[in-house]
Amino acid sequence: MTTVTERKSDLAVVLGFLIAVCALAAWRGWQGARVAAIIAAIIGAGLSVAIIVAARRPPYEVRVAYDRIEWGRSGECRTAIERDQSGALRFSRAPRIGSPWVLCPRDRPEHLGISLMGFTPAEIRRVCEQVGWTFDQSLFADPG
Repeated sequence: MTTVTERKSDLAVVLGFLIAVCALAAWRGWQGARVAAIIAAIIGAGLSVAIIVAARRPPYEVRVAYDRIEWGRSGECRTAIERDQSGALRFSRAPRIGSPWVLCPRDRPEHLGISLMGFTPAEIRRVCEQVGWTFDQSLFADPG
């Protein structure tokens, strides 16, 4: 079984930027708009807590084997794709905001799939192909 671990650096960069914006807004607004400055400081503190919590939680993993692909934290399986006769997969756009790509079995459109938020779709594809899964080229719009 091959394991691909979630990248947390993207979330850290976004939250870090938002913390800096809140700090700047609090500093600039302190003289003329104290209420807005206090609100910005509270939001910045909340984002600081969020970045600490996100950094401390165990990362999600995609575990790829010949007969099964699992998604979850270490030691758990939240979602799985069982291999069917074709062994073919596809990437599709996620129906919800925040997770642009989902890994799905090609022949089972009712399957919700595995969210690839925090993962590089190209890396997931490479690992799946190394283990023996295939991708239908007609259904694959390269997510990069």
